[in-house]
Formats: sequence, C-alpha cells, structure tokens
Amino acid sequence: TGESLRMVGTMTDLSSIKLMKRELSIYEEMIKQNQTAILLTDLGGHIEFMNETAGELLGYHEAETLYHQLNMFDTEKSPFSEMLAEGVRQSGGWSDEVLLKIAGTREIETHITASLLRDEHDEPYGIVINIKDISERITLARSIAQLEKEKMATELNHQRKFTEMMIQVQENEKIKLAKELHDGIGQMLNLTKLHVETAQTNNSKTLPHDLNRIKELLVQTLR
Repeated sequence: TGESLRMVGTMTDLSSIKLMKRELSIYEEMIKQNQTAILLTDLGGHIEFMNETAGELLGYHEAETLYHQLNMFDTEKSPFSEMLAEGVRQSGGWSDEVLLKIAGTREIETHITASLLRDEHDEPYGIVINIKDISERITLARSIAQLEKEKMATELNHQRKFTEMMIQVQENEKIKLAKELHDGIGQMLNLTKLHVETAQTNNSKTLPHDLNRIKELLVQTLR
C-alpha cells in the first residue's frame, strides 16, 4: 500500500578515506610549493606532472611537457633520459650531476635524484625526479680552480725569481771570495819575492833570518 513499515540502512566508516584524501591534498600542495623542481613520470619516462619550480627552472609550462618524454631535456654531451632509466632500472634509484637542455638553446648544470614510485603491493608505477640547479656552484668551483691555478703559477714564478736571486747572490759571493783569495795570495807572493830579493843583496850573516822570514810568509800563503 506504500506505507512505511521499517527502515533498513548501512553504515560505512569514511574516516580513513577522508584522511587519505586530506593527506593527498596536502602532498599535492607541498609538491606544488616545493622550492625543488619535481617531475613525475610513468615507467616509460613520459611526464605526467611538473610543479611550478620545475616549470620555472626548465622554462616550460606543465601543458607543454605533459606526456612528452624526458629525452626532450637531453644534450649531446649528456643523454640524461638514458642515464636515469638505466640507474632506476638497476637499483630503483639514481643520483648524478647532469647537464640539461632547457627551453630555447640554453643548458644548465643540475643535480638530479630519481626514485621509483610503488603502489600498496610494492609494484612500481612511476618515477619521481628532483632537479636542483647547481650552475652557480659549478661556476664558482671553476672560478676557484682557476684562481688556485693562477695562485700556483704566481707562487712558482716567485719561487723561480727567488731561486735565481739566491743563485746570483752565491755567484757574487764566489766571485768576491775568488777575488779576495787571488788578491791576498798575490800580495803575499809579492812580499815573499821582495824578501828573496833582499836576501840576495844582504850579507851572509842575515841570510838565516831572511830565510826564516821567507819560510813564514810561504806558510801563511799556503794556509
């Protein structure tokens, strides 16, 4: 007759679902606002998500990269996508410094960390990629290396000049000593010669004295 007799119903606890949705929204917001560039891809390397920081760093809007492959960032020197795929496939994670091609013709030095995303059954379903711009650090390191090289060259040049100066001082000292030796011995020999000539002209009584004096002069000269 269409009259109500009783009420039958079911009750479902939605607390866990609401909590999970809340956590997911928090994670999504954290990823969006994260200062690190973050990309999410499927296992084939197709881009499924990119936060704002990644867009600013790489020079693309999310719509421009959606479902594109990571090889759009490869350079001739650095096949980034191949390196990442190999690293993740072998160990489930990968980290390295990589040169990336960004929008236009620019290239930047980056440090990249990638790891597999797994579901509740521990099955991989995607890859999360963190990208950090280290161009300034690399440039600074190269500048420091260049300064160290220049400093070393300057120190070597100073050392060379100091060594040359020391050698010159030694040579000058040798020349001075040689001159002193030469002049001193010459004077002694001249004096000895004079005594010999004197002895020749003196009488025989003074000869022993003259010979002793000549002997003393020769001993001094030898010494």
